[in-house]
Amino acid sequence: MVCCRGVGGRLVERLGTHGSVDSSSTWHESTLTSYSVTTTMTAADGDRTLSTPPRVAYRLLCDAGYYGRRCSLSCNARHDKFGHYVCSDNGTRVCLDGWSGSFCDVRAYTLLCHSSACHQSIKIQNTFIVS
Repeated sequence: MVCCRGVGGRLVERLGTHGSVDSSSTWHESTLTSYSVTTTMTAADGDRTLSTPPRVAYRLLCDAGYYGRRCSLSCNARHDKFGHYVCSDNGTRVCLDGWSGSFCDVRAYTLLCHSSACHQSIKIQNTFIVS
Protein backbone atom coordinates (compact mmCIF):
# COMPACT_ATOMS: atom_id res chain seq x y z
CA MET A 1 0.00 0.00 0.00
CA VAL A 2 1.41 3.34 -1.02
CA CYS A 3 -0.27 6.48 0.22
CA CYS A 4 0.66 10.05 0.39
CA ARG A 5 -0.42 12.46 3.07
CA GLY A 6 -0.42 16.16 2.51
CA VAL A 7 -0.34 19.08 4.89
CA GLY A 8 -2.09 18.24 8.15
CA GLY A 9 -1.90 14.50 7.45
CA ARG A 10 -4.85 14.55 5.05
CA LEU A 11 -4.88 11.58 2.66
CA VAL A 12 -4.10 12.75 -0.87
CA GLU A 13 -3.72 9.49 -2.77
CA ARG A 14 -3.82 5.76 -2.06
CA LEU A 15 -2.56 2.95 -4.25
CA GLY A 16 -2.75 -0.76 -3.47
CA THR A 17 -0.01 -2.88 -4.99
CA HIS A 18 1.89 -6.09 -4.29
CA GLY A 19 5.51 -7.11 -4.37
CA SER A 20 8.40 -7.17 -1.97
CA VAL A 21 10.98 -4.67 -0.84
CA ASP A 22 14.13 -5.52 1.08
CA SER A 23 15.09 -3.36 4.04
CA SER A 24 17.72 -0.81 3.11
CA SER A 25 18.52 2.85 3.56
CA THR A 26 18.52 3.13 -0.24
CA TRP A 27 15.56 4.95 -1.77
CA HIS A 28 13.78 3.23 -4.67
CA GLU A 29 11.83 5.19 -7.25
CA SER A 30 8.88 4.12 -9.33
CA THR A 31 6.50 5.71 -11.83
CA LEU A 32 2.81 4.96 -11.31
CA THR A 33 1.88 4.44 -14.96
CA SER A 34 -1.78 3.65 -14.32
CA TYR A 35 -2.34 7.07 -12.73
CA SER A 36 -1.78 10.58 -13.96
CA VAL A 37 -1.54 13.96 -12.32
CA THR A 38 -3.21 16.80 -14.16
CA THR A 39 -1.74 20.26 -13.74
CA THR A 40 -3.12 23.42 -15.29
CA MET A 41 -0.59 26.13 -16.00
CA THR A 42 -1.49 29.67 -16.96
CA ALA A 43 0.64 31.24 -19.67
CA ALA A 44 0.41 34.54 -21.53
CA ASP A 45 -1.27 32.85 -24.49
CA GLY A 46 -3.74 30.77 -22.44
CA ASP A 47 -4.04 27.87 -20.01
CA ARG A 48 -2.22 24.62 -20.66
CA THR A 49 -3.05 21.28 -19.08
CA LEU A 50 -0.27 18.78 -18.48
CA SER A 51 -0.94 15.17 -17.60
CA THR A 52 2.00 13.21 -16.23
CA PRO A 53 2.29 9.96 -14.27
CA PRO A 54 3.40 10.56 -10.68
CA ARG A 55 6.75 9.29 -9.38
CA VAL A 56 7.11 7.94 -5.86
CA ALA A 57 10.18 7.20 -3.75
CA TYR A 58 10.09 4.53 -1.04
CA ARG A 59 12.31 2.52 1.28
CA LEU A 60 11.89 0.00 4.08
CA LEU A 61 13.67 0.67 7.36
CA CYS A 62 13.62 -1.82 10.22
CA ASP A 63 12.41 -0.73 13.64
CA ALA A 64 15.01 -0.57 16.41
CA GLY A 65 16.09 -4.08 17.42
CA TYR A 66 15.14 -5.69 14.07
CA TYR A 67 17.52 -6.59 11.26
CA GLY A 68 17.70 -8.47 7.97
CA ARG A 69 16.13 -8.26 4.52
CA ARG A 70 12.60 -8.51 5.89
CA CYS A 71 13.31 -7.15 9.40
CA SER A 72 12.63 -10.64 10.73
CA LEU A 73 15.82 -11.01 12.83
CA SER A 74 15.48 -9.61 16.34
CA CYS A 75 18.42 -8.57 18.52
CA ASN A 76 18.31 -6.31 21.57
CA ALA A 77 21.50 -5.68 23.51
CA ARG A 78 21.43 -6.90 27.09
CA HIS A 79 23.65 -7.24 30.12
CA ASP A 80 21.69 -9.33 32.61
CA LYS A 81 21.17 -12.97 33.71
CA PHE A 82 19.79 -13.86 30.24
CA GLY A 83 22.86 -12.74 28.29
CA HIS A 84 25.71 -10.27 27.97
CA TYR A 85 25.96 -8.92 24.42
CA VAL A 86 25.51 -6.04 22.01
CA CYS A 87 24.13 -6.32 18.47
CA SER A 88 26.22 -5.85 15.34
CA ASP A 89 25.02 -3.84 12.32
CA ASN A 90 23.53 -7.01 10.81
CA GLY A 91 21.81 -8.14 14.04
CA THR A 92 24.18 -10.86 15.24
CA ARG A 93 25.09 -11.07 18.93
CA VAL A 94 28.57 -9.91 19.92
CA CYS A 95 29.51 -11.14 23.39
CA LEU A 96 30.86 -8.67 25.91
CA ASP A 97 34.36 -9.35 27.21
CA GLY A 98 34.43 -12.34 29.53
CA TRP A 99 31.30 -14.00 28.10
CA SER A 100 30.74 -16.71 25.49
CA GLY A 101 28.05 -19.06 24.17
CA SER A 102 25.27 -18.48 21.65
CA PHE A 103 23.46 -16.14 24.07
CA CYS A 104 26.69 -14.94 25.74
CA ASP A 105 25.53 -16.42 29.03
CA VAL A 106 28.60 -18.53 29.82
CA ARG A 107 31.16 -16.78 32.02
CA ALA A 108 34.65 -17.43 30.58
CA TYR A 109 37.82 -16.31 32.32
CA THR A 110 41.32 -17.10 31.19
CA LEU A 111 43.89 -17.27 33.97
CA LEU A 112 47.55 -17.42 33.03
CA CYS A 113 49.91 -19.48 35.17
CA HIS A 114 53.10 -17.75 36.27
CA SER A 115 55.01 -20.70 37.72
CA SER A 116 57.46 -22.91 35.87
CA ALA A 117 55.32 -26.00 36.62
CA CYS A 118 52.32 -24.54 34.75
CA HIS A 119 52.55 -24.63 30.97
CA GLN A 120 48.99 -23.97 29.82
CA SER A 121 46.17 -21.60 30.64
CA ILE A 122 43.21 -22.63 32.75
CA LYS A 123 39.70 -21.64 31.74
CA ILE A 124 36.94 -21.24 34.25
CA GLN A 125 33.41 -21.50 32.92
CA ASN A 126 30.69 -20.75 35.44
CA THR A 127 31.93 -22.62 38.54
CA PHE A 128 33.67 -25.55 36.79
CA ILE A 129 37.41 -25.66 36.26
CA VAL A 130 38.56 -27.08 32.93
CA SER A 131 42.29 -27.52 32.31
